[in-house]
Amino acid sequence: MIMATFGCDMKRVKTRKPHDCLLCGRTIPAGTRALHIGGMWEGDWQNWYMCEFCNSHCADDLSEGVNGEEFGYWLRDQPFNECPECHGIDPETGKKDHCWPDWDWSEDLMSVEFQCEYCEHKWTQHIGFESRMAGEGK
Repeated sequence: MIMATFGCDMKRVKTRKPHDCLLCGRTIPAGTRALHIGGMWEGDWQNWYMCEFCNSHCADDLSEGVNGEEFGYWLRDQPFNECPECHGIDPETGKKDHCWPDWDWSEDLMSVEFQCEYCEHKWTQHIGFESRMAGEGK
């Protein structure tokens, strides 16, 4: 019988090579600060990395099971997701409503691209790694 033994070790590291973020799925570039999570599960070593953006915005407690879907819900609750064109005014009622724009990562994974569900306006919000690294002395 294989037992689930998991000794979790979490620490901030500066990556030596690229890794995928556990939450948002973006590639964390080499030389970037990230959270490393490692341990053993049923006899196999497991390693995960989380980018600084996800760690500071989404993962207050990893035991809550934060994942990419929850990152999407977090993203929807941010002020930058309101359509700059119609400001979330429902065209049918004329009243302000909470717009839930569709979103996707930009091609370079440094920005999120939104599209309003009401007026179909598209806009971009930068969520890149270099803004996190600025001023850290790299």
